[in-house]
Amino acid sequence: MHDDKELLRQYVQERSEGAFTQLVAEHLNLVYSAALRQTNGDRALAEDLSQAVFTELARKSIRLLAHPSLAGWLYTTVRLLAANLRRTEQRRKCREVEAQRMNELLAEEAPDQVWQQVRPVLDDALHQLHEAERTALVLRFLENRSLREVGIALGLKENAARMRVDRALDKLRELLARRGITSTVAGLAAALTLGVVTPAPEALAATIASSALAGGVAAGSTTITLIKLMTTSKATLIGTLVVAGIATPAWQQTRLQHVRSENAQLRAHEADVAGQKNELASLRGEIERLRKVEADQADLARLRQWQAQTEPELLRLRGMAGVARRANAEAETLRAQLTRQSIEPGTNPISGAMADAMKLAMQQQIEGRLSRLKANVNLTPEQEQAARETLTRQAEAMSAGMQQAFSGKLDKDELARLGKRAGNPDEQIKALLTEEQKAAYPNYQQEEAAYNARMAANSELMQLQAIVGLNSDQQDRAFAALYDVNFNQLTGNAKPPPSTNQAEVMQWTLDQKAKALEPILTPAQLENYQQQQAIQAKLAKDIWSKMQAPAGPK
Repeated sequence: MHDDKELLRQYVQERSEGAFTQLVAEHLNLVYSAALRQTNGDRALAEDLSQAVFTELARKSIRLLAHPSLAGWLYTTVRLLAANLRRTEQRRKCREVEAQRMNELLAEEAPDQVWQQVRPVLDDALHQLHEAERTALVLRFLENRSLREVGIALGLKENAARMRVDRALDKLRELLARRGITSTVAGLAAALTLGVVTPAPEALAATIASSALAGGVAAGSTTITLIKLMTTSKATLIGTLVVAGIATPAWQQTRLQHVRSENAQLRAHEADVAGQKNELASLRGEIERLRKVEADQADLARLRQWQAQTEPELLRLRGMAGVARRANAEAETLRAQLTRQSIEPGTNPISGAMADAMKLAMQQQIEGRLSRLKANVNLTPEQEQAARETLTRQAEAMSAGMQQAFSGKLDKDELARLGKRAGNPDEQIKALLTEEQKAAYPNYQQEEAAYNARMAANSELMQLQAIVGLNSDQQDRAFAALYDVNFNQLTGNAKPPPSTNQAEVMQWTLDQKAKALEPILTPAQLENYQQQQAIQAKLAKDIWSKMQAPAGPK
């Protein structure tokens, strides 16, 4: 991996063709793949479009010295130049409307594979993300860089870069879901890894570098020259066309030839339909209608752009309001149930829908944990079933403990029996594994801790947002801080002081999170957060006191 800024500086200050050639080689796959998607798989046109992008790079190299991400600029430039090409193509198609009716719209069948679903809309969805998120995905998947390299490019630590990529992937998945494309984050990441980068032809890098250098030098201050190509052995890709002393871009010449051929066919067809006056009048009416439709479509596109810009914030606010309402409703329900329990000793506060929801959540946790375990150590069907039974016993013991904690009737003998029956899940699962599988087990434990830390950090971030309100920068920093605290606690890197009182352990945990959030929150936000912490600590202390109280007569 080369330093883009240093290579660009060498080209600007020293006119180093070698430095520019290295820049082309570094980013060619990114540019060519995006161009291939923008041209619907037309390889020849994608090559021409790639040439145009690097010519723009050479022409604007001085201004780009201060740009934060050259990869992001190249990716956006592909889209802009492709849009110009599409507008030219659209004007050509408007002329064809005079000779034929458009009776149906093209429709693309949705393939079964995730990549085939994502490919047609990937670039539009990426451009709906914030620039920082889009740049993270461009570097990670479109340029196939490691998380460490992504972090270096963005000025982040590797762990923070992973968080940025994970959150950007999740937002991309939500954008695709609105278009009817459903997938998991892991499935989307796998699809991008396998399908998003299409290697460019081997000889294209050298050709583009030399041609773009020539084009960058010859470009005037007010004239945008897209391509100036020197004659090489690849005659289908490169040609030198001079019209009135101006170098005509190769891709433009190719399209011009297509247009001329189509115009010839159009004139021949016009000779056949010249006598059909009634049909021509109807056709002109249809053209007028389509012009109005085009204007309406432009307005619709502007409205959709506005919706795309405002909808994420609206959904986020609605989600926060919904979370707050659900939390308040659940708190009220729990308080009412605890009140009934104090009056009616036989009442179980966890029943009905709450019990069903708890059971479903635990089952989903078991299946998710099994899925990650299988991915890391390659379980056999027999091992998978035995591991499922082990995790189920642990879930039953946890569920019984929660039931008793909320009911205030602690049966220590029953809990001890269930705990003994559940045993140590990690040890039981490791006992099922072969030596080779055991060697891979620590990787699973790290991934499991990271997954649980992300889930906890997301949940706590939503609660924090509902309590104090965070701006975008605070959200990113708070998520990373909460993730680090949870991850360190789950992996044992941070341990509470020795204590048998779980309320004291929870108070220590809350203090660790407040300390991590202190440099991120404003004084007013921190005060609100600490007040909420005090409520949670008191609730934990009350529950622990009930659990420690002597049980009444059975």
